[in-house]
Amino acid sequence: MREVMYEYSAGGVIVDGCRVVIIRTRTSSGRHVWTFPKGRLENGETDEEAALREVREETGYVCRLKQPLGETAYWFRSGSNQVRKTVRWYLLEAMERTGVYNRAEVEEVRWIPIRQAYEKLTHRGDRKLLAGVEEQLGC
Repeated sequence: MREVMYEYSAGGVIVDGCRVVIIRTRTSSGRHVWTFPKGRLENGETDEEAALREVREETGYVCRLKQPLGETAYWFRSGSNQVRKTVRWYLLEAMERTGVYNRAEVEEVRWIPIRQAYEKLTHRGDRKLLAGVEEQLGC
C-alpha cells in the first residue's frame, strides 16, 4: 500500500555579488544532481535556523540571513511512498568558511557565476528560484 508523506525543509542560496554556491550530491537512486543546500528541520528548530545549519553542514560556510525567498514544493518517490516536499528558501551571505562540509552527503561545493549556474542546476525549480535571486540582485 502506498502512503503519502510530507517533508518540510529549509535551505539557502548563498551569494557574493553575481556568484552563487551550488552543490553536487546524489539522489536516493544514485543520480548526480546540482542543487542548492537544504535539509529537514530538527525538533524545535525554526526555518531560519534549519537553513543556516543545513547550509553550514553542506557547504562549510557560516552565513548571515539576508531575506526570505519564498518556498518551492515538489513530489518524489521514496521506496513505495509518494513524498510531497516543501522547502523554505533564504538568501544568504557567506561570513566565514569553516572548510568542512558533510562529504557523506555532498560531493562538491562550487562558487559559480549566476549565468553559468542555470546550465548546471538539475532541477527546474532551482533555476526558477535562481531567476528570482538574479532579478533581485540586478545581475
